[in-house]
Amino acid sequence: MYRKNLQITTERLQEMINKLNAFQLFPEPKINKILSNKGSRLMIAAFLLLTITFPFMGCESGGSLGTDIIPNDDGIDSQTVGFNEINNFNENTFSGRLSNTSVGYVDDPLYGTIESVALIKPVIIRGDLESIQDDDNMQLRLEFRDEIFGDRSATSEFKIYEVGELWRGNQLRYNMDIDVDRSVEVGEFQMQDEQVVTVDLSEEWTRKFADFYNSEAADRDSIYRNNFPGLAIVPSETNQSLRFLRTGSDPDDPELEITRFIVNSPVDENDDDEVTDLGLRDWGASFLRTDIPDQNSGFTLHNTESILELIPDLSADQLSSRNISNATLVLTKNNNAEQLQPDFERISPDIVQLHVFEEKPSDIMAEVFIEDPDFFRINEDDEDVFLVDITQYVLNRVYGENFDDKLFLTTQIPNGLLYSTQFYDLNASEELRPRIVITFIK
Repeated sequence: MYRKNLQITTERLQEMINKLNAFQLFPEPKINKILSNKGSRLMIAAFLLLTITFPFMGCESGGSLGTDIIPNDDGIDSQTVGFNEINNFNENTFSGRLSNTSVGYVDDPLYGTIESVALIKPVIIRGDLESIQDDDNMQLRLEFRDEIFGDRSATSEFKIYEVGELWRGNQLRYNMDIDVDRSVEVGEFQMQDEQVVTVDLSEEWTRKFADFYNSEAADRDSIYRNNFPGLAIVPSETNQSLRFLRTGSDPDDPELEITRFIVNSPVDENDDDEVTDLGLRDWGASFLRTDIPDQNSGFTLHNTESILELIPDLSADQLSSRNISNATLVLTKNNNAEQLQPDFERISPDIVQLHVFEEKPSDIMAEVFIEDPDFFRINEDDEDVFLVDITQYVLNRVYGENFDDKLFLTTQIPNGLLYSTQFYDLNASEELRPRIVITFIK
């Protein structure tokens, strides 16, 4: 077991994000969760046979009733199993050192008021630039993704200030408020739908940074780390959208530019300035969600701050005498409310992942990203029904000794983008509510 260490967690998290972008999100469900010796050998043989015969079961999307995931075969029977409880917990995951960083302000009528302040800090590693001279000036080159959360047509305003406290990207979590020193403005800009924005930074701040960059002290790096708080990009409260900065490399397209600082050094009157890029030493988001509207029904899930605990109504006494061949979790999105606001853009998740724990860990978000998921499903963009193959979990519960294990579901691993959606709950009609469809060999 790993110690609850945020640095370890976020390093593993970055590895998982890289795997996702390479379409190798996770390995197969863990084979070390093997069946107990008490399990039926006949059941195991039947399970292996059905795994080969029906490899599509629990993988291809079916209809809302779940009938499409059950083969039309006289040798196969099925049963739908419900849940004793489904609990929705607010748990904040990590918001620092991700591939993307959210920045903006939006009043979302479904999911609350969101303010996200981007925190960034330049490197001081000397490469092509030996020192920053008095006549040099600095800029911030902001590289944005195309995705927007909110109103794409609205104009957004931002001001840049110094951060008012020391922070570490690998310790930042969503809904953690970081202080901003608004007494001195370092820069400002407006934007609408641009993907690249260049901002001039104040001479005062440039000189302050240059003192650290040019230092010859032996402990120069630690002095910088412990005394220079970096910059905060603060949205105006009149803004109507969140944007997403590229702050880490994209494994799918490593040639894409990411956000960085620029030092312009004059050469002479007849030549252009010499330009040097300075990357980011640290980054993250101070993200706050407030004034959340009450939801009359359904489960609201954000990849940034929520998780579902699923407690199925599985009876070992009723199921252990039957040869289970497959078990599929069926979970359906409820897009009705979002469709009433076609001009408000949101990013809908196409991934759900499940972790199995006997009890809810005290820091479950750390555990979720330290350990690979036990089960997951990636949907196509237009699919609203998630069909997750959880056969191994059901076999362990029925034939093994893991009687009390619970399922914990999250959507979309954190990569700095904001994914929000609603799912139908246990009060929905039978064809829409969460359920497990179990198939058997007769």
